Amino acid sequence: MVAAAGLAVFAWCVIEVCLPVARAVLHSNPSAGRIPVAAAAAWFVLVALADVVVVATGEWRYLDALGAAMLAGVLFQSIAATLGYLAPLLRAGARASQDAVRGRLERFASLRAVGWNLGVALVAIAAAVRLEAGPWLARAGWALVVAAALALAVAVSLPVGSAESER
Repeated sequence: MVAAAGLAVFAWCVIEVCLPVARAVLHSNPSAGRIPVAAAAAWFVLVALADVVVVATGEWRYLDALGAAMLAGVLFQSIAATLGYLAPLLRAGARASQDAVRGRLERFASLRAVGWNLGVALVAIAAAVRLEAGPWLARAGWALVVAAALALAVAVSLPVGSAESER
């Protein structure tokens, strides 16, 4: 119970940090990173709260689901959102080229974010619930996460053509 109490304090701190971040992100100007940052904050809050419940109840079998949600929903998604924000600055020199990369990143940004987060949910459900379809859910979830990450990587990596940077 002492560990659960310590995790409850940690969860409270996570909520205190993540709610203002999510609120600021949702009220900011539209960008490709808006939804992933808000979703990472939401996953962090959910995982922290669920961790308190798991430790308090001793239901250790749910730790794999929490680990997967933390890894793919919080850590990987935060890194991807950060790289998506920095990519136009790192990839392109001229302002027009940076705008072209930003435009490419904004295309399908919502679809990538929904796919990523649906994939995280499927992986977490597959790890938490012992169903016959569990392995298929996990594979489908990881496929969605990897597809979203690859789509982001392609959007960042494609060369900036002169016609694209003139738009």
